[in-house]
Amino acid sequence: AASATGAGGTTTGASASASTTTTSVKFVYLNRAQRGLRFRPYDLDVVMRGEQEPEHFVISATGVVHIEPDQPSEVMTLSEWMRESTLFNVLTRIKFFKHYLMGKALTQWRRNVRFKLYCGVRRRLCKKFFLSKKTFASSVVELHKHAFDLSVCTMAVPELKQDYLIEAFKDVQHGQRQVAGQEFLSTIDKMEAKLLKLCESVTQRANVPDLKTHESLETYLLANANVSSGKDRGKAGKKMKSMVEAQQEQWERKRALKKAMVEHDMLGDFIRMIDYMAAENLFKDCIATVKRLLEILRAPEKLICFQIAISFAGEGMSFVPSEKDVLEVYQHLCEEMVHLLSQVTRLIYLKPLKVHFSAQPKTFSVGGAIRADHRYKSLRNETVELIHTDFLEAAGVSRSYEAYRLWYVFVDVEWPAEWARWETVDFTQLSHSDFSKYFKKVKLATSELEKMYNKMIGVLYLNSQRQKSDLIPAMTQIHDSIHRKMIEVARNKTRKLFSDFNTKIKALSERPTTLKLFAQFVQCINEVTAESHTLLQEVEEIEALYALAEENGLDVPGEDTVKKDMVIGGPAQNQQCLKDTFLEAITSATDFKTSSLKSMSQQLDNNIDAANEELMATMAILTNGDYVNPSADPRDVLAQLDGVKDSIEAVAARVAMFTETQKLFDAPVSEWTNLTATQKLYQTRLDVWGSLDKWIEKKHVWGTTPLSELDVEKMKDEVNEFFKKSFTLHKENKDDVTELLLDLVKEEKAVMPIILALGNKALKREHWAKIFLGMQKPFAPDTNYTLDGLRTWKIFDYRAIIEEQSGIATGEANLQKTLDKIKDAWEETMFETKTHRDSKDTYIIGGVEEVIQQLEDHQVTIQTCLASRFVAGIRARVEDWDRRLALVSEVIDEWVTCQKNWMYLEFIFSSDDIKRQLPEESKQFAQVDRDFRELTKRAHQTKNVMAVCNDPVVLETLKEDNIILDEVQKKLEDYLETKRAAFPRFYFLSNDELLQILSDVRNPVAVQPHLRKCFDNMKELRFKPGSTHEILGMISGEDEWVPFSAPVQARGNVESWLSQIEAMMRRTVKDQLKVCQKAYWETTRAQWYFEFPAMCIVVIDQVVWTMEVEQALSALRESPDALSGYLQSYVTQIEGTVELVKGSLTRLQRQCVGTLIVIDVHARDVVQKLLDARCESVNAFEWNMQLRFYWADDDVMVQMSSARFTYGYEYLGNSPRLVITPLTDRAYLTCTGALHLYLGGAPQGPAGTGKTESVKDLGKALARQVVVFNCSDGLDYKMMARMFSGLAQAGAWACFDEFNRIDVEVLSVIAQQMLEITQAIAAKQVSLSFEGREISLNPNFGVFITMNPGYAGRTELPDNLKALFRPVCMMIPDYALIAEIMFYSEGFKNARNLANKMVQLYKLSSEQLSKQDHYDFGMRAVKSILVMAGSLKRANPDLSEDMLLIRAMRDSNVPKFLRDDTVLFMALIKDLFPSIRIEDAMNAQLKATIEADLAENNFIPVPDFVVKVLQLADTMVVRHGVMLVGQTKTGKSVCHTTLKRALTKLGVEATATAEAEQRANEHPWHQAVTTYLMNPKSVTMGELYGEVNEVTREWTDGILSNIARKAVKNMNSRARSWLIFDGPVDALWIENLNTVLDDNKMLCLVNGERIKISDTVSFMFEVQDLRVASPATVSRCGMVFLEPDHLDGGMRPLATRMNTALAQRYPETWQAARAAELLERFVPSTHEFLRASCREYIPSNRTQLMESLLVLLESLVKNIEVDDDDPEGSAPKKEEKKASGEEGEEALEEGEEGENPEDKAAADAEL
Repeated sequence: AASATGAGGTTTGASASASTTTTSVKFVYLNRAQRGLRFRPYDLDVVMRGEQEPEHFVISATGVVHIEPDQPSEVMTLSEWMRESTLFNVLTRIKFFKHYLMGKALTQWRRNVRFKLYCGVRRRLCKKFFLSKKTFASSVVELHKHAFDLSVCTMAVPELKQDYLIEAFKDVQHGQRQVAGQEFLSTIDKMEAKLLKLCESVTQRANVPDLKTHESLETYLLANANVSSGKDRGKAGKKMKSMVEAQQEQWERKRALKKAMVEHDMLGDFIRMIDYMAAENLFKDCIATVKRLLEILRAPEKLICFQIAISFAGEGMSFVPSEKDVLEVYQHLCEEMVHLLSQVTRLIYLKPLKVHFSAQPKTFSVGGAIRADHRYKSLRNETVELIHTDFLEAAGVSRSYEAYRLWYVFVDVEWPAEWARWETVDFTQLSHSDFSKYFKKVKLATSELEKMYNKMIGVLYLNSQRQKSDLIPAMTQIHDSIHRKMIEVARNKTRKLFSDFNTKIKALSERPTTLKLFAQFVQCINEVTAESHTLLQEVEEIEALYALAEENGLDVPGEDTVKKDMVIGGPAQNQQCLKDTFLEAITSATDFKTSSLKSMSQQLDNNIDAANEELMATMAILTNGDYVNPSADPRDVLAQLDGVKDSIEAVAARVAMFTETQKLFDAPVSEWTNLTATQKLYQTRLDVWGSLDKWIEKKHVWGTTPLSELDVEKMKDEVNEFFKKSFTLHKENKDDVTELLLDLVKEEKAVMPIILALGNKALKREHWAKIFLGMQKPFAPDTNYTLDGLRTWKIFDYRAIIEEQSGIATGEANLQKTLDKIKDAWEETMFETKTHRDSKDTYIIGGVEEVIQQLEDHQVTIQTCLASRFVAGIRARVEDWDRRLALVSEVIDEWVTCQKNWMYLEFIFSSDDIKRQLPEESKQFAQVDRDFRELTKRAHQTKNVMAVCNDPVVLETLKEDNIILDEVQKKLEDYLETKRAAFPRFYFLSNDELLQILSDVRNPVAVQPHLRKCFDNMKELRFKPGSTHEILGMISGEDEWVPFSAPVQARGNVESWLSQIEAMMRRTVKDQLKVCQKAYWETTRAQWYFEFPAMCIVVIDQVVWTMEVEQALSALRESPDALSGYLQSYVTQIEGTVELVKGSLTRLQRQCVGTLIVIDVHARDVVQKLLDARCESVNAFEWNMQLRFYWADDDVMVQMSSARFTYGYEYLGNSPRLVITPLTDRAYLTCTGALHLYLGGAPQGPAGTGKTESVKDLGKALARQVVVFNCSDGLDYKMMARMFSGLAQAGAWACFDEFNRIDVEVLSVIAQQMLEITQAIAAKQVSLSFEGREISLNPNFGVFITMNPGYAGRTELPDNLKALFRPVCMMIPDYALIAEIMFYSEGFKNARNLANKMVQLYKLSSEQLSKQDHYDFGMRAVKSILVMAGSLKRANPDLSEDMLLIRAMRDSNVPKFLRDDTVLFMALIKDLFPSIRIEDAMNAQLKATIEADLAENNFIPVPDFVVKVLQLADTMVVRHGVMLVGQTKTGKSVCHTTLKRALTKLGVEATATAEAEQRANEHPWHQAVTTYLMNPKSVTMGELYGEVNEVTREWTDGILSNIARKAVKNMNSRARSWLIFDGPVDALWIENLNTVLDDNKMLCLVNGERIKISDTVSFMFEVQDLRVASPATVSRCGMVFLEPDHLDGGMRPLATRMNTALAQRYPETWQAARAAELLERFVPSTHEFLRASCREYIPSNRTQLMESLLVLLESLVKNIEVDDDDPEGSAPKKEEKKASGEEGEEALEEGEEGENPEDKAAADAEL
């Protein structure tokens, strides 16, 4: 529209009169408005009259006139003008018309520029293009021809053949490569010659002297002209050249020279081009050769085939050569071709041509280019796939050859074993059936082998001739071996039968006349008759053997046939054979026995009667005469009894013979009661008179032995033994002799107590004097008194005084003996000294606990002695020992204290750096060091504790040294405090770790192991190669490398350069953020992702998001759809990021992109929330409550509500971020608000709700260092004070996990400590006096505590502590949202649907499955599924996402379910995914290794148990804490030990071959495993985790802390470590592992040390149940539940294994088959009866019962020894039971009860 400004004055003319308007202006003049690049024809400016341009417009109320010079004026109405103007404006809004002029100008400019570039390139090409130059054109064509020859040389397959052996194929190809090599060499030589000729020509033309000036060049050209013209001087009539022609010629020569010199300079490029041309054609030749070989192999007419044969070696069939061998030949062929081309001489390296290069030319490697070429790789892969496919087809065809395996097994295994048996067993154990069986097998095998055929399969020629040539001759040899063995066996059997027949015929021919010989003859007849059946069977066996030989047409030697006919008869036998003679001899002998039996029986009866009469006579002798006379001499009676014994034994021998004869005659056997009675009576008489004789002898010895020499205790025992024996004899046979013996023993037994008192060795002269004084007898001290002598004085009448003096003597002797024992003990108590740190002259004492225990025991003993009533005589000696022991106790206490402090400080002051920094303390310690070394050296030399410690000087020296050490230690603490104050992050290290750093300050690399504890995610520093002081950058725990903005010099004090590292870290992160922000707008987002550190990408992404959202919010007034439009574009951006995840990314790139997706999805949800809330400005609360990032004042600022924070620039590495849910937002809002008010945050809630992780993620968002510490009841206020000091000075955050486990007394002190710090920070103080020290304050200080209220061992926080923290309740998070975002970050498309299904499954599972202590369906369980699903997605990108989620849910949950719950869980999955067919995808390699390991270790590989082992492996991939839950004997230990051995075996294999190494990379868990097994309940908490020794006051490492330190020592190793806890889990000890088992992986000790657990370390718990475990523990661990059902019921596999083991252990007595039958028959029904009808007070399971049964059976079997005399081997040997005193005592007791000993003896005999 025209502008109204600047309108002219009034106008005159006709136009004015025509107007009816009231204005004085009737028309106006207008010029076209000034325009830029935009075309605006309707934009006009009003001008004054006279200022209009030649072309102008006049507008009135009625129309518009366009006036243009030399053109007719154009008139239109005003409405038409406005319409055209409006239409034009509408058109110009269309993109094409809006930018048409600019686009047209740009297009024209672009064409001009491109044409200009084209012209320039054309000019440069003309200068450089060799074909455009006459000098090079012909050479290029010829050299190109030679180069083409290189591409047509054949390097492989000149000879086509259908039955190649691979070795022959290799030889042919080798020869062809040699031919090709010669052709290559010849062609290169031709090209070299051509190039040399060209170079010589060009060089000659360009060869000029060194001309410095223009005049010298002209002179040179003139001279050349003269030389050229001189050749024509002899020619007459030639006209001389004019000056113009001469100048022209000179100019031409100059131009030609310049051209020649330019061409000379181009020779290097020309040679390089020809070299590239040759290399390119070599490259083409290789590709063509590989392609041709593939085409030949693919050809249907099969021009080349490789001959293979089937091998049946091993368990399965295999091919020879194998697929691997054929592929190796092909791969070798390709590699050799590449190697041949690599060896072809490059033209640029030829010596004659190298002179044309100013420097060594760089070129590419032909071999490397070929290996990297995708066509070459594709052709090779296609060929490999072709061969592989043919081998698969061949494998299918080979199944038809499976039937022939039987004969391979027969030849290689069965027949050698059978032949070995034939060679070892006796020929009698071989029968004709054995030979017949193998004759038939050989015939069958020979006929079937003839039917084998050959087969052509693709490039393979399956040749069966090899099998025939191997097996058929072998069968012939076997046939011959059977023939020879059968003839040999038949011959030996015939000879044996010949010998047996002759022997038995001779025995049967005897005719005895006496009773004894007749009995032997009858026995012989019986034996021969019993054996005759066996002999006749042998006859049949021999006949069968010879018949079998005849049947198979075998030759039998003639002498063998004659022998056979002689023994068993035959057609060639003329006389009677031995078989018939043997049968006749049996008949004749039987007739003789029958006729003689009656007379011989009568003779036997007469002999029996005579024996009975003789026994009756002997009994009469024993019941009369001296045998019953008590006054008879015992020795005479015993002599008579010897004669009676001989008589009885002679009769007993005859009786045995008579009994055997009666059995042979089939007559009734006599009972011989007289013999039994006679033997019993004789034994009674012998016992009575023997005991009486022995008593008389003993009584004499006791009475005549002096009392000082008499052993009264032994006498007492012997009297008791005599009493028992005499009492028993009197009960069994009451007569005068036994009564006499019993009376004599009773008499002596009555005075035995007095004899014991008299024989007391403690009696001294004074005691004897008092005894004799009481008897009123004179005492002669030097007299040897005896019992017989004292009896004459009636000493037994003075019992009271004797026992009194004996008791006094005993008491005094005991005290003296106690002192002697103490003395002897201390004489033998030595110091246990050992060298200190391998030093020869420095020692320390060890084992002091035993010395202290002994010392305390002896001090108590001495005090007891002093209180005794018998101490009067030795009081002085006892008091002396009391003083000595007190001195030793004090010395040892001081010594232990001194040694503890000395050992701690000695390591510190052994460092020169420490000595230099603490000179005064070093001098003080040196004095103590000298004293201590002298004392320990003396202890080492003297050894005896009493000799060393019983010295007051030693005590004073130790006291002084301890005072000095206390002072030195206090100063050392002050020194460490100064170091910590200089670098506050040292507060997060223990004293030992800090001293380890300070003691080696000259070696900056020594700091590397401690960086993870000082910085949030800095694993190590990268030093400049060759330097140990110049630091170039930092490396995160994920191996992300970030170079510093400037190198840092690690010189000076370690705290100084570490402070520089901290500052440089912040500077580097900030610099990277600046560059990253700038690059965001200059590069594509996909490229920008991977060019900067991951944390910078995340921060800038949030900064840009904040800016864009606020821009969209600000534009809402002008554009209501601004925010929704931004949401759509942001969703598109997220989808593009998700697509990246699906591509090929490195581990770091994938982690970075996944983190971005997590952040961006939350950002998308925030924008959606803003839309739903209809926010209209940046001041809306829904926006202000979000965590927002701004770049302001050259800093990143973070805001949330009213809280504002400066970004901390702590390097975070490429760590993952937490999925942010509404619950997380609420936690962030609470915690940031608390920090804003200088308070702490206190997330509290059940386990697995993200309390600690939320604090850590907020720290990552603000780039703060977060120190996570697991609290326990062992923490004290000093430890917390040191932690607070470090946090306050470093400006770090601390997250105290399980804070309410600390004792309430300590919590009160902690509240006061934190109050002091927060008040000082709130008051903007820069320093504070804290716990007696001045510390600096960093306002970034933050403390957070997490708690699980209501768990065991938790305390209520004091009110003053609660006031310092803002609580936030953390309940169940939004599982669906978390799962959706995690699925997005892993590249899942259908993330939301999958997340909803997974959450629904967990909801149904928690409701419908049984309630078990080890079930957990919380956040950690959900995360394990997400992690596993992500790994499956990366491994199987093309697999269905539903299937991936099903496998992840199944593999994560099924291991922990009971069998019934597993069925229900799989049914739930089927309901949620009805169209998906669930497939198993197990690690086949690992499964095979597990089964092999079980079999190798004599276990039964039950399929369900193998699955459990695989489930344990899968669970350990996603959880570093795993619990094996199940009853005893369900295979928990076998499960993890089997998995350990299997993984170790696979790990060893992975280091052996490159192929196995590749498989190991696919399965990184296939590594060697080291296990550390412990029972946590067998030790105290201090012994497990470490404690301060109550005696020495030194820190002692616990078992777990020591093992953990050892396991994480080499964090870069791929080997794995398992810490296995075999024992009950309860809250007393496992709660200290909470930060170990969650994502922190940090073991926190009560001394402040934090041990970072590496990814290669796993914690495993073997428990029966989790009844007393807290939910926090259960949620942190993966569960694998084992029950007897997984062991096939538990009983059968155990029974099979133990049955086999017992059969091997007891081969003669344990019959495995019979035992298995009985177990299978009786045990199941017995178990059912036990469970249904019985009650167990101690519950048991099936496996335990089966094991107990077999152990009891073993205990019975192992005591069985086969008796050689027992033909059945079933009679166990019995040991004779000797009559002992105990048996006599038992008999005495039984007699007192009134039991008849004879009845008991009869009952025992019956038993």
